[in-house]
Order: sequence, then structure tokens, then C-alpha cells
Amino acid sequence: MILYYNIQNYKSFRDKVEFNMIASSEGQDTNKTDHIVNVFGVPTLRLSAIYGNNGAGKSTLLESIQKLRMIVVGVLKVKSKDDLKHFKLDPIYADRPTVFEIEYIAKSKRYCYHLSILNCVIVEEWICIVNDDNSVEYLFTREFKDGKIIISMPKYDNDLKERMRIELYSEELQKRPYTPFLRFGLSQYEELKDPFDWFANTLQVVRPNAHCLDEVKFFTDSHMHDLAVEMISFLKLDIEDIQVKTVPLGDLMIGSNPETFEKIKNELDNNEGTVIMRRGDTEYTLYKDDNGEYLAGRIVTIHKNGIEFELDEESMGTRMIFELIPGFVGSIINNKVYLFDEIECNKHPEVTKELILMFLIAGTKSHGQLIFTTHECNLLDLDILRTDEIWFTDKGEDGATSLYSLADFKDLEDVRDFQGAYLHGVFGAVPKI
Repeated sequence: MILYYNIQNYKSFRDKVEFNMIASSEGQDTNKTDHIVNVFGVPTLRLSAIYGNNGAGKSTLLESIQKLRMIVVGVLKVKSKDDLKHFKLDPIYADRPTVFEIEYIAKSKRYCYHLSILNCVIVEEWICIVNDDNSVEYLFTREFKDGKIIISMPKYDNDLKERMRIELYSEELQKRPYTPFLRFGLSQYEELKDPFDWFANTLQVVRPNAHCLDEVKFFTDSHMHDLAVEMISFLKLDIEDIQVKTVPLGDLMIGSNPETFEKIKNELDNNEGTVIMRRGDTEYTLYKDDNGEYLAGRIVTIHKNGIEFELDEESMGTRMIFELIPGFVGSIINNKVYLFDEIECNKHPEVTKELILMFLIAGTKSHGQLIFTTHECNLLDLDILRTDEIWFTDKGEDGATSLYSLADFKDLEDVRDFQGAYLHGVFGAVPKI
């Protein structure tokens, strides 16, 4: 679970802004306790919605988290300034680092990870365990001083052999200063495995019209499949079942360039995201199953009398629901953290609302989270969400994005129509036309 996230000097985020999932104990948020999970004595929200005008930075917030994840797992190597864009509207920020900081729960421990990058060089990196009394234990610290990378691991301060090994790692990272030590040191230090795996396997960011990670593979799991079918049935889409049809990847690649085949297998081995391939009018998702086999799968929906439909024969709205379902169910069953950009895209407002309500009801014992951006005013209802679950992004005249919660506003007891108040600019974050 995410507890808080800070970003600074990334695109429209100039100064440090903080997004947090810590539940408020005041005002109208004293109810809806089923929206909260207590972790280490910290009341943590399971869901948050982010509103804002077009171009105000709400998608950029999720994009920045996606960038952090990609850097940590090694999908993105920051080798040019275009890989990590700074705030451009003030020239002094070209010489200031882009800073990420995130506190999260992984395998029953509370971690805080900090990453600071300037001119394609990691100038500061550290990760610590936060104890129940809020004291911290650093697993490692890294700094860039006088052109040299310096790594320290307090656990090994009294171990000469390990200190020498860490110095060798520091020298090796001089050749690739964009590589996080959280990943680089993974093979040698067991204590880095759990905090790294959270980025690799728990944190998922889904952009609009993008395939949800492991979408096809997801529906092959019986527990996931059964809950997904139940949710789909509740939405009255006339779909009675969901099936995955698979063929060996080698069969699909017959006649293809062998180098292309090897490249795809390498991508699947390194978990570099979903690989999509079309054969004629049929779209396949390529994946590696638990037995190590490379497969190509496609989803079919089963309608009345067992009639099969290819997924691309369904409406755009139905296909977009299928993009969301793995995240909703994966969050409930596997305690994953899913971030969806424009969750309402191509869906009826009532469908979006019912999906949110199903998540809140079905996952009361779950430590998974859903965080999403939206323009859907139908959700601006305190019968559905708490005030601390509603966030806004807004831009000032200087072009910098600010981020704040509805819980920051006082005297909300007199507000009867939150949708109308939002559309009339009471909370900011709306177009100024």
C-alpha cells in the first residue's frame, strides 16, 4: 500500500507536492471506516480519486509514479534529458534535480524510498525501514559527491569485507550512474528483495487505452476469473462467461524472423510489460506462464446459448471495462496497488460508479489500493467517497501544478451538492474559459 508520494521538478510539478493515502480523523470522514485499512497503526485509505482541468497535471502525477517504477525495475534508463523532463517554465529548474519519494508497505514492512536525478545521474538515493515509533533504519544511502558515487550500508559498517565489496559496487555504478542501487544490489543483498519486488510486482500503472498488465494471463487464474465473471455479470453486459484461448507462441510465430522471436521472449523473460501481436483481425497477448512456456492468448466472451464473441466484437465501453477488471480484482485478491488514468474512459457513469462500489464492498479485508484520475462528477458524492479520498490538481498563473484534497477545505457541512460546487469552481481545478 502507498502511504504517501512526493514529486518535485517533473514537468508541471515545480515545487514539491505531496499525495497521501493517510485517512483523516476529522469532519465528515469519521464514517466509512470500511474504506480504511490499519497498517502499523496508520489508518490507510484503499481508494482515491484525482480531479482536475485538462492539462492541470493529474495524468502527470500518475505518469511520474510510472516513471519511478520504470527506473527502479530497469525498463527506463535515464540517458537523456528527454527521458525525465524538468519544469521548463523557469530556467533555473534545468539545473535542479527531479526528486521522487514514496513510502509504502511491502511484505509487512514500511519502507520509504528516495530517488533524485540530475543530468542523467542519480545524485541521491536511499531506502529505509520505518519502525512503529517512526524511527528509521537505512538499508543503504547513496550520494554523488565531487563526481564520485558513494554508497553506504549501515548494517555492514563493521564488516571490512562487505565495505570493500560496496566500494567495488560504487565504482561499477560510475559507468552507469543512472542505475538505482535498489536494483543493482538486488542479487547480493537479500534485504533489498522485498522493497524491490513491490515496484516490480505490486505497483501497476494503467494509462488510457493501454492494455492492463497480464490482462490475458489474469483470466487464466481460477480465483481471479470467478470474481471477474461475478463483477461482469452484475453489470448486466449479457456476458455469461470469460474464456482464454491459447496457442504456443512458436506456432503463432511460424514464418517470422527468428531474431524477432528471441527478442519477444527476452521481453517476456524480463517482464517488460504486455506484448501485443495481431494476426489478421485477431489480437493476441503474449505471455510466459508459470511453467515457463511462451504462450499467445486471446480473450473470448461467452453469451447466451454458449455463443463466443472475440473481445474486439464487443463495444468499446465493454472492452474498456475488461481493461479495468484485472486491476480491481487483482487489488482485492492479491493486494496490488493499481493506478488508473481516466478511469471513466468510454464507460457509462453508472458503470464506473458501480465498479467503485463493488471494489469498496468486496475488498474490505484487502490491503490493495485503487488510485485513479477522472472527470466523472458522478463520484463527487459523500455517500460514495470520503473527503480525504477526493483530490484536485490545479495550475497557477506560473504554470506550476498544485495538489490538494477536499479534506483541506473547512465548513463543508453546509455543502449539499458537491458536483455543482466543483463545476462552479468552489474547489478550483476547473477550466477557466
